[in-house]
Amino acid sequence: MMRLTRAGDYALRVMFILAKLKPGQVSSKSELAKSQEVPSSFLSKILQQLAAKGLILSHRGVRGGFSLSRKPEDISLLEIIEAVEGPLQMNSCVIPEKKNCQRMENCPGANVWRKVQAEMVRLFSGISLHSMVEEHGNRPVGPCR
Repeated sequence: MMRLTRAGDYALRVMFILAKLKPGQVSSKSELAKSQEVPSSFLSKILQQLAAKGLILSHRGVRGGFSLSRKPEDISLLEIIEAVEGPLQMNSCVIPEKKNCQRMENCPGANVWRKVQAEMVRLFSGISLHSMVEEHGNRPVGPCR
């Protein structure tokens, strides 16, 4: 089964919360952890990964916290997912570095996997954080259950 890990899910939700902040506002790690019921140590790792990929900024000090590094409309879901999950891959044969597997010529699924891969990348790169916020509206953002 292909599925988003907990880290990917938490990353999307944290980015969603940060996207809803007013310009100049920040959210502390403890606020984010509490609102989403994420263990603080696990959230630290996710925040580090998002910061390392340039998606969020870390603000130090007493009133420190986290904010988006770019406008929500300039951040795709693909970027968020890949920041914590690594490259989105349908199957190992779609990995460019693999130069195709030995069975590629006789594999009935190879072309299908490549098409599905291209469609997943197109879909997730075409959805912005902003559009996700707009679609959600003003409903409260709580932890997934």
